[in-house]
Amino acid sequence: MDNILNDKIKKNLRWFLFQILSIQMFGLILVTGIFIYSEYETKSVMAKQIGKIVEGRIKNGDKRGALYVLSSAEFESFKAIGYFDKNGKRILTFPARLNPNYFQQREFIDKLLDSTVNISLFFDEKKTKKMGTLILTFNIFGQFLKGCIVWAIILILTIPLIRRYRSLIVDNIEKEMSVREALFAEKVSRQVRHDLAGAMQQIFDITEKKDGIERTQRKSLLSAISRIEKTLQDLPGNKAILGKVGKSKEREHNIAYILKSFYDQVTPILKEKYGVEVELKLGSINLFSKVQGNDFFRVIQNLVENAATAKASDIKIELQDIDDKIKIRVSNNGDEIPDEIRAKIFDNGFTFGKKDGTGEGLSFVKDKLDSWSGSIDCTSDQKETCFIISLKKSAIPSYHPNEDKLINSNKLILVDDDSNIHEKVHTLFSDKSILSFFKNYEFKTFLDGSEHQDFFALVDYDLGKDSKNGVDIIKENNLFDKAYLLTANYDEETLIKLCEQSNIKVLPKNLVNFLYES
Repeated sequence: MDNILNDKIKKNLRWFLFQILSIQMFGLILVTGIFIYSEYETKSVMAKQIGKIVEGRIKNGDKRGALYVLSSAEFESFKAIGYFDKNGKRILTFPARLNPNYFQQREFIDKLLDSTVNISLFFDEKKTKKMGTLILTFNIFGQFLKGCIVWAIILILTIPLIRRYRSLIVDNIEKEMSVREALFAEKVSRQVRHDLAGAMQQIFDITEKKDGIERTQRKSLLSAISRIEKTLQDLPGNKAILGKVGKSKEREHNIAYILKSFYDQVTPILKEKYGVEVELKLGSINLFSKVQGNDFFRVIQNLVENAATAKASDIKIELQDIDDKIKIRVSNNGDEIPDEIRAKIFDNGFTFGKKDGTGEGLSFVKDKLDSWSGSIDCTSDQKETCFIISLKKSAIPSYHPNEDKLINSNKLILVDDDSNIHEKVHTLFSDKSILSFFKNYEFKTFLDGSEHQDFFALVDYDLGKDSKNGVDIIKENNLFDKAYLLTANYDEETLIKLCEQSNIKVLPKNLVNFLYES
């Protein structure tokens, strides 16, 4: 990493110095050009003035005076002066030591370092009778020297600036490399968590099944899981890896969504293992509470599995909206729990009716509900045992849809790349006119038809290989009040934030039928 950092710093510094030097050279050329141009303009004005004087002296026949003027001008301002008649014949050259053809055949160095000003002289004001040409040369090398001096001064003044920017470049590169290193570490840690997820879930399932495992061994396994989970939580980019074991952020969660997810994932397993039937009844899909999603999932799982092991054949989960509270009733027709036992069942380490029980399941339920300012009560008789969970109700988030909109629309449109979803929706909403689209361009063609205005759309977020996602489609077609976004990743925070920012209503796929029924 240090070698990479050093190489990048050197490369960036070389590029930076090249830019500085390029700017300096451009400045040198610009400043020198300004000096040379200024000198040329000054000398041109002086040459014209000398030409006027010489022209006047010659008109008056004062050739000696003209020569005096030219001699003085050569001494004070110009390197050399030559005078040619109207036919181009040289009449005089100052200084006399110069070659007679100096102005026509100057040396290369003279041409490089000298500049020439030509002034035409005339006998009349209309400039029809040419007297001759006055050629004056002057040295411009001094202007190069001035430009170099100015460039050197600028260079000296920019040295502190160069040092400052060098430090900034090094700091920026180090920060960039640190960010890249952190992102790489996060990527590695995500891969580690992903690779361990399956193995840890299997271990956890084994401890939950409790088949052939002694109590001390189970405690050791649970302790090991806890230590591994804590280590994984400390990795960069922390995210829970287990639906049942991992920790998740405590925030407002849709309770109906978690219960339906539990029902879809766990009840088939319970039916196969214990032969138990589980019924789910959602009184509302608008109930939110501030909990940890994964832990609430595990709370329901512990209650249902306890019922299944208590010889229950039927288990019912009911979600109720009562005043400012959310009630979840988990009832079963299993064995009755005596009064003296019910008073202790939530105590840590207390177990009842299980030879291999650890007494940690219901204590976990109680501890978690207490941490969320909730509660749990238990009633039991020969007909039914019921656990009643009470949670504080949270305000409905802005991204959650209004249930009534879909019911009031007779024409329903589904945009989804999964044919199974289309079959499900057609079955659920058989009394409605339903149009199915599998690709964005199909839906776009429909929208372009002016006759199709009265409809409500369900748009899947992930359309497979389609370049557009559901959010893009709703935003581009201005369907904010005429569509819900469907997603199987309803608990993904980044998606929720995106929908909040875009004023888009989002609905989990597993609650579509409950939306219609409510």
